[in-house]
Amino acid sequence: MKEGPIAYEQIRGLKVKITDVALHEDPVHRGPAQIMPMTRRAMFTGFLEAQPTLLEPVQKITTRVPNDFLGAVTSVITQKRGKIVAVDQKGNLVSVVGDIPTAESFDLSEVMRSQTQGRAFWGLEFARWSPVPQSLLQSVVEGIRKRKGLSLEPPKASDFAE
Repeated sequence: MKEGPIAYEQIRGLKVKITDVALHEDPVHRGPAQIMPMTRRAMFTGFLEAQPTLLEPVQKITTRVPNDFLGAVTSVITQKRGKIVAVDQKGNLVSVVGDIPTAESFDLSEVMRSQTQGRAFWGLEFARWSPVPQSLLQSVVEGIRKRKGLSLEPPKASDFAE
């Protein structure tokens, strides 16, 4: 779906089965203008009753740093809601692999350079989509709705049900 009711963002992983529909007898009145609004309201009602969530992109971060700065790199990753996946030492260099939400990576270069005195080398690549933590969900939804000029309160299922 192009957009859903929570933040008018794209919906992934939604399956809808229409099992019964009663259309107008006259072919002139049977068209997308009759079917689409009814279908959309029913889909939004079911979607909101299923307790949906938002997904955020998560990036894989691969870092190489001298042994002295291992603590600084792991600290930066964890402070940005990231998780350390693997740590591997080869000689005087340590390779740290982790996951970090894309929303937390915008000032990563400044923070990483300041914490490691510019001695860390890192790269980011898309890893997967992950649900936004419940503790942040409300503020993320409000931020998206505010940016799009919508009311800050997302609709409820009863707003679409008749």
